[in-house]
Amino acid sequence: MGSNPAAPIPLKNHDQNLQLDFVDFLLRHKSIRMLEIETKIGLLAAQLRAKYGLKLRDGFQVATAITNGCEALLTNDDQFRRVSDLQVLVVEDFVPGNVL
Repeated sequence: MGSNPAAPIPLKNHDQNLQLDFVDFLLRHKSIRMLEIETKIGLLAAQLRAKYGLKLRDGFQVATAITNGCEALLTNDDQFRRVSDLQVLVVEDFVPGNVL
């Protein structure tokens, strides 16, 4: 999951029901796995950050994907296009007419 600008809204609005729904979705969705950040992921994130000029959180996303054998990273963030260590799929490339 790339950056989602709408994600903090339930926290800002103190919408506890929506917060719980979001956490429930993440924990129960078949295609989403919650992973702990290990030392090797942190080290790789730092290397990727230096190599591509990524933000730290973006480096963690790419490092986690690589370390766990993901085939691709799906994101809304164009900044990931510079990463060549992993196939990057940007949502806007697959949405007709750029409706995002």
